[in-house]
Amino acid sequence: MATPKDTVWPREGHTGAKHDLLRRYLQAWLPILLRWNSRVTYAEGFSGPGVYEAGEPGSPIIALQTFCQYPDALAGRQAHIVLVEERQDRADRLQAELAAATCGMPTVPVGLRIHPVLAGDCADVLADALNDCDAPGNPMFVVLDSYGGPDIPFTLLQLVARNKSSEVLLTFQPQFLTRHGQRDTHRANGDAAFGGTHWQGVFDQPSDRKLDYLVDAYKESLRLAGFDYSLAFEMQDEGGHELWLLFATSNVKGVEKMKDAMWAVDPVHSVRYRDPRDPGQMLLEIETTPYAVPLERILLVRPADGAQTLDELRDWTNLKTVYKKGQVLAAVRSLISSGRVGKPASRLEGSTSLSLCSAPVVANDDLTLF
Repeated sequence: MATPKDTVWPREGHTGAKHDLLRRYLQAWLPILLRWNSRVTYAEGFSGPGVYEAGEPGSPIIALQTFCQYPDALAGRQAHIVLVEERQDRADRLQAELAAATCGMPTVPVGLRIHPVLAGDCADVLADALNDCDAPGNPMFVVLDSYGGPDIPFTLLQLVARNKSSEVLLTFQPQFLTRHGQRDTHRANGDAAFGGTHWQGVFDQPSDRKLDYLVDAYKESLRLAGFDYSLAFEMQDEGGHELWLLFATSNVKGVEKMKDAMWAVDPVHSVRYRDPRDPGQMLLEIETTPYAVPLERILLVRPADGAQTLDELRDWTNLKTVYKKGQVLAAVRSLISSGRVGKPASRLEGSTSLSLCSAPVVANDDLTLF
């Protein structure tokens, strides 16, 4: 989809699913963080107008609505909302939408502070805005949702990661990755976005590997910025529109809560997920228990030295794939029954050592971006 030109534009299917995911995650994140911290901040660097063409709320309004659901958790505490939007017309519309949404709330917690919307480029404005309200000294959840790709200074990622309880959700469309994967002239911009030159190996990759290579490179950038863990997956709606989501945190529980949210997204949005580690590139329906065959393929090609225990496979799956720890046992049992994993000598338990055998994988050749 081309970058919207109007102040307000139609909402795509994957955007609706992303907003559902955001709401569900914030409902888990906010009460937990306020239990242990006197102040939290929600921030966006590409906020948009706060509403879509058919009246659906934008992510800043969803965040406001979610914060207002927890007046008891906010008692004696503070929650700040900091928003940046590049275009003045959209910033003005967002300010109006926030005012209308606030007036329509049954209860607005006393500790909720909605800062005036700032009009300007995220790269130029957001870091200063966060520093001005002392947000980096406390937990932050920062959404960086750019049509052009994560054209975000690496220093901004470092600022967010400075507090180990802070997290970031980045979304971008494949054009960003395509741009940096095709032309040597974009090397300087790529170095700034990735925080180094490690991404430039993409020029040596075959066409069908460039996209996933750059996703892995950006995950490495998030680690270099200071986040301990990251999760990446593709969302594709029924219109074929693609959106990549990367979530970064320094808390394993954050990864687990994000997965809980992503697999609880309402299927009405008709969105499917793809894990970049799946060599078959299968799109997964949103289900409580997603189809396990891609996980079996991922486990077979995962890098490992020697045998792995069931618990080690669970931990690796939790931190490196879109699947949950609880979905590993069924996949391993299937691999054992098919002979792709040697049958253990004793009962299958967490400490059971498993030897994974390599198996040929038929890849999907339909996806070519370069």
